[in-house]
Amino acid sequence: GSKHGIYEGYAVLGTGGLLGIVESVTPFTSKVRLLTSPSSKIGVWSQRTESHGILIGNGSHNPNVIFFQKDPDIKIGDKVTSSPASTILPPNMPIGIVISFKNDSLPSPKASIQLISKPEAIDWVEIIPLKNDDKF
Repeated sequence: GSKHGIYEGYAVLGTGGLLGIVESVTPFTSKVRLLTSPSSKIGVWSQRTESHGILIGNGSHNPNVIFFQKDPDIKIGDKVTSSPASTILPPNMPIGIVISFKNDSLPSPKASIQLISKPEAIDWVEIIPLKNDDKF
């Protein structure tokens, strides 16, 4: 919680990748919005194709990415990271791997992502301050 220097908006990482974002804090606890939550939306991109999109939680272990480009040239196995254009998260934080892709989805191409860090297997987390945070 806040007594330990944790604040809303901090990134929460598990083994290998981003798990979520600190949603609220009390003096001794923190509530995290997991990437799998239907209320979770973060900017992402595919490093291989430099295609930007938004990762949207859907309540399952495999959130979706809606890509901004009409033909992002995404392939199964492509890595998805936090966007280098993000004003909130540090750039290029590992998030997941594309496990399916539909270029003909409307209104935009859509991929299903397998998260690198599994929310259901969390033993520990690491908290990363906001990119432009001056508290640390």
